[in-house]
Amino acid sequence: MPDDHLMEAIRDSRDNLIAGLKLHLSQFQPRDDYRELLELSVIVLGGMPARGIRFRRPGAHHHARWMAKLIYAVKIYLFRGQANLTARESAGILRYVKFIVSVYVPAWYAAPSSTSAPANDLALLKDLVGYEDKSLADGFRATPLVVFE
Repeated sequence: MPDDHLMEAIRDSRDNLIAGLKLHLSQFQPRDDYRELLELSVIVLGGMPARGIRFRRPGAHHHARWMAKLIYAVKIYLFRGQANLTARESAGILRYVKFIVSVYVPAWYAAPSSTSAPANDLALLKDLVGYEDKSLADGFRATPLVVFE
């Protein structure tokens, strides 16, 4: 399902990303949408979640609307061949999903750990400064990472 552009962009960090996501999947997730985002991220990276590949239907309105946006963006990317996207839309969704799985999701799932918060914050800032798509990284730095609603 992943395309060559995404695989090339994350080639050096792919295995570490998948291992980190699977580690979070092995831990308790308080909500199904948290687990779904982790599983979808593993699938996007070309891995296989422990429970296999399953896609949930869109459900009730998420209280964490931003989480729904991430989940649906990843699903649009995974089903891009059936979505009849324009070239501009395809490029945009690829750009967004690459940022989601390589920067945002790892930072989100590391955020609740108060003991490692300073190190996690520093790692996130380092990732944002080094991220090649400056408009996405700068936009993310302008908004705080909300841990729990």
